[in-house]
Amino acid sequence: MTPRPDVPCDNTSIGVIITDSQDRYLLIDRATAPFGMAPVAGHIDQHGGPEFAARNEVREEVGLTVVSLRQLSETWLPNSCRRPAGPEGIGHYWTLYQATFAGQIQMAADEVRAVQWADRTDLQTLAERAIANARIGFADQSVYEKPVLQSVWVLLLASQSLISASAADLAIFDLPH
Repeated sequence: MTPRPDVPCDNTSIGVIITDSQDRYLLIDRATAPFGMAPVAGHIDQHGGPEFAARNEVREEVGLTVVSLRQLSETWLPNSCRRPAGPEGIGHYWTLYQATFAGQIQMAADEVRAVQWADRTDLQTLAERAIANARIGFADQSVYEKPVLQSVWVLLLASQSLISASAADLAIFDLPH
C-alpha cells in the first residue's frame, strides 16, 4: 500500500529491525525519497495500527513473513518524508520493532533498489558517512556514491545502542533534512 506522494503525512511511522542467524541486520536501499540505507519502515496510514503496519511493510518491501514482533520503543522524531507535512507538522511518531521472519527476500522493485545484510561494523560505517555529510550541511552529494544510513536511522539505531555517536553528532539530526 504505497500512498500517493500528494497525500499529507499521517505523522506516524514504524520501523522494523530484522536480524538473521549471523546477527546481521537487514537493510534496504530505498528507491524513493528519503533515499539511503535503512531497515524496513513505513507510514501507519490505513494499516490499522503499528503492529499491523510493521507486518505489512515487511511483506510489501522485502517479501518476508513476520513470525514475531517485539516493540522496542516509541518516540517523536522531526524527520521529513516525501509527503506534504501532516497535522503535527514535519516529523513522525515512530514505533520501533524487532522482528523474526520466515521466507526468502523478494524486493519490491518500486520501493527497494537493493538489500544487504549488515553487521554492526557495517552499520557504524553507514552511520559515520551520514554524520559526516550532516556536519557539512548535506551539501556533498558525492557521499551518496557510497551507501549512507538515512538520518532518522542514525537516531533510531543509536537509541538502541546498535551504533555509537556522540551527543553532538546526534544533535545534528534534530532538524528535518
